[in-house]
Amino acid sequence: MGNSSSKDEKDRGTDNSTSSIHYGQQKFKVSQELTLQKCLELCTVLNFRPADCDRVERSPKPGVTLLQILEERSLYGEGNCEILRKALETIGMNRVAVILQPCGKTFDPQELTDKRKMLADCLKLRYKDIYKLRQSVGPSETSFIDLRLALLDPKKGRREDDQWITLNSYLDIFTNSSLKQEMRIVIEGEPGFGKTTLAFQLAYSWATATKKSPLFDIGILVFLQMGQMKRTPSIYEAIKLQLPIDCPLTLEDIEGVIQQIPSLVLTLDGWDEYFVEGPSDKNSHFVHIANNMMLTHAKVIITTRPCCPEVRKTPAVRLRLKELIHEQRQKYITEMYPHLGEEPKETMAFIEDNDFLLSLCGIPILFKLLLHGLVEDVHQNKDLNLNRVTVLFQHVVACFTSHLKSKDSGASSGFSTPDHKLCEIACSGLLSEPPQTKWGTELFHDFSCLEFWTRTGILIKEDGVADSCGLSRLPVGATSSSSSPSTPSYIRFFHGMIQEWFASQHLSRLVTKDLEMFKNSLLKLNPVHLVSLYPFICGLEPSATYPILEFLLTLKDEFPYPVMDCMFQCFYEHDGDRTPLLDMVRKICQKPVSIYNRNSRILQSAKVALLTTASQHKIPISKLNLVGVATGISDEGVMFKSGLHLPPLLTVESYAITGYRRRKTPSCEEMLQYVAKSQLLQRTWLYYNSWHVPSVHYTVRTLNFHEDSKVFLFNGKKWYILDLVERKWTKQDKGKAKRDMLGETYLLDNYVLE
Repeated sequence: MGNSSSKDEKDRGTDNSTSSIHYGQQKFKVSQELTLQKCLELCTVLNFRPADCDRVERSPKPGVTLLQILEERSLYGEGNCEILRKALETIGMNRVAVILQPCGKTFDPQELTDKRKMLADCLKLRYKDIYKLRQSVGPSETSFIDLRLALLDPKKGRREDDQWITLNSYLDIFTNSSLKQEMRIVIEGEPGFGKTTLAFQLAYSWATATKKSPLFDIGILVFLQMGQMKRTPSIYEAIKLQLPIDCPLTLEDIEGVIQQIPSLVLTLDGWDEYFVEGPSDKNSHFVHIANNMMLTHAKVIITTRPCCPEVRKTPAVRLRLKELIHEQRQKYITEMYPHLGEEPKETMAFIEDNDFLLSLCGIPILFKLLLHGLVEDVHQNKDLNLNRVTVLFQHVVACFTSHLKSKDSGASSGFSTPDHKLCEIACSGLLSEPPQTKWGTELFHDFSCLEFWTRTGILIKEDGVADSCGLSRLPVGATSSSSSPSTPSYIRFFHGMIQEWFASQHLSRLVTKDLEMFKNSLLKLNPVHLVSLYPFICGLEPSATYPILEFLLTLKDEFPYPVMDCMFQCFYEHDGDRTPLLDMVRKICQKPVSIYNRNSRILQSAKVALLTTASQHKIPISKLNLVGVATGISDEGVMFKSGLHLPPLLTVESYAITGYRRRKTPSCEEMLQYVAKSQLLQRTWLYYNSWHVPSVHYTVRTLNFHEDSKVFLFNGKKWYILDLVERKWTKQDKGKAKRDMLGETYLLDNYVLE
């Protein structure tokens, strides 16, 4: 055995010696073929720095100097010839490229299998440990939604928006006929759309794959977060850093396995973060891998934000993460909360009832954070008063910052509260004519927390493109140089409502500092388009509610519906003594008030709160329209489909109640019993096109209608009036009923009397 061992060592020494000689010969042959012109072409292809290009150009032996620079940068050496070989093929030197065959350390089949298994076991153990660590943070970090991916197919249409084909699952990357042969894939997604979650899910699914999984046959899957790779230009060093300290694999072993294994997947997560502080080393392994100049046998999956210009330079197929749909959210709730019964579904119904929250819940991370936070609070019986939009939006903004902090422990840099300058910029944009929603990057050159807010996703960096009107123009503060395709040219807020939130921070401070300037600012704002700004201000600074309501009352005739809704929400957001606002409540109630089934729960809550306040303080309510909202009557009042209740109101002068066919509605008798509780009631219209004419003789005796009150009923075909003396319904002439309706100027949800 001793002789055998000695013989093996001698053979290995001979192999290494032969390898070194072969590499030296290879290097000499290549350098002899490289003329100065070809060397300069290679400098361009390999992204050499100007100083290195000058060094090559001035050298008496440019080929030798170029190879020396590549060796210094670990881009060429024994077993590391692929980058140079690809570059030679790019400039047409295929004959020379053939010389560059792998000449580093090689393994026999059994040794390669052993080394591969050891590397795979170490990586799988790491991915499982990461999963446990993320699990300790909270369910939103480990719970996975099979995200919707779309594939860009240029053949499907002329416009890019028409060229996206929705896939069935993220596993289609390995099973779809159009994708399984692709070796370079880019997955784009806006902040919070689940890029990191998807990339890690691939790694964890590989680590726990069964024979039925399409990931089972992958030999090695490497998951790297590019934000942590800026100081590690070598792919092999990056992999080495992922392994346990006691792992016996050397850097040379890892390099040999990665180069020789036939089934290799590299997942490079956060390509935009690799360039977040400026251009990274363009000669790093990662850049060459992305450009298919290194490890060409590997399937490389890159995740990035769409705004990253560097990713467009890669020869990769593009995928895009799409918003969640209702079915995905429901499936997620069922799988995550099987033990909590209907609580999560009720919470989700609350979220989906609010248009803005519903739009946010298309974004996976915000959906998960909002859902988990709200379900936990509801389960612990916490009263968060989430019907108030100000409180609710504080939760939304907290979701953005908490998501960043969960990804990067160093992100907690004290910027979790809005920066005054950012709030001022947001406000100045809304005060502009037309409103400004994007700004040149030069405006933020001294903005200390720009990186924090862009990494949270609150602010978005994008290339210069046409504005919302379709006009190609530069944003305010941008120069012509800043709009070049290679650099971001403007910054915008993630959502228009988020800009309103930051602007409200500035305006709420202005109320206490300079009330006159605040009132002047109100004159420049459009309440029709900024329906959330005013309630935000009232929620943040109660003293702003009176001047805002006073201003909106001057506009209610010009914009009746949006302005009226805005006033209700301002009143509701006011978190303080409402007695000083009673004069405003009296003026609001002089106009018809309508509660629609289509109104969000928050808006319905706001209207109920103001009407209840008016009734409690004996303020007359001239007209109240209930359009399709009533589903029943209880001791608490009229029940709404949204789950709210409208208590009995004592000061309503006129009611108009509209019902719909095939929808649960209270009976005619129940509605009459409810409206009769008003002490000022004069007119009541019941417009229920599914009702038969009721027999209410027994009901009339129990109703305390004023002797001058009138009750009308339209059952979809004919009009009736309730004769309170004879205690019966009398058919009403169509023309007279129409004249009565027009005389009272009632609008019954656009129904027309025939």
